[in-house]
Amino acid sequence: MAKQTINVGSAANDHTGDPLRTAFQKMNSNFTELYASSPTGPTGGFTGPTGPTGPTGPTGPTGRTGPTGFTGPAAGVTGGTFAGPTGGFSTGKMAGLGFRYTPQSSGTIIIWMSAVFGLTNSGATVTAQVTRGTGTPPVAGASFAGTLTGAITHLSSSAANQTFTGMQCARVTGLTVGTILWFDWFFSASAGTATLQDAQYVIYEVP
Repeated sequence: MAKQTINVGSAANDHTGDPLRTAFQKMNSNFTELYASSPTGPTGGFTGPTGPTGPTGPTGPTGRTGPTGFTGPAAGVTGGTFAGPTGGFSTGKMAGLGFRYTPQSSGTIIIWMSAVFGLTNSGATVTAQVTRGTGTPPVAGASFAGTLTGAITHLSSSAANQTFTGMQCARVTGLTVGTILWFDWFFSASAGTATLQDAQYVIYEVP
């Protein structure tokens, strides 16, 4: 639509211009066209791009592993009597106790073993020492087997048929974790007959 101009006449109030209604109609038509042709401006500003993610911080150090706790003790007792041979320690025999223990963590153990030894002859001496090994444990009366453990025990009688309590305590290191061990007494008498009964043991694994 072409612009509509309002005729205002030649002079004020000369009644030659557009009537008031006509003038406002032209004005409304001009504004209607103006609003219809005006472009709609953008709504708000644009959203900027997302900034880059910052670097991940370093992983903290792993805490220290706590110490391994103690393995519970193994313990046992056996009754009966086994008569050992005469002829000195070199010809001694195994008692055949069959005590067993399996290291679980450190391979280091504290072992305590005791037994009641008897001698038939006055003035005789029983010589005994703990032994240990793997595999099948020796039976009573078997020849020496395993590894000697701890100190040698010597018990001498002052009368016939005398009995004594022999004890040994030892710390053993370097054992293989998970491997079953057997423990036994190896003993003999210098004269007459040596006997062994009421054997007991306690084993602790330590760090």
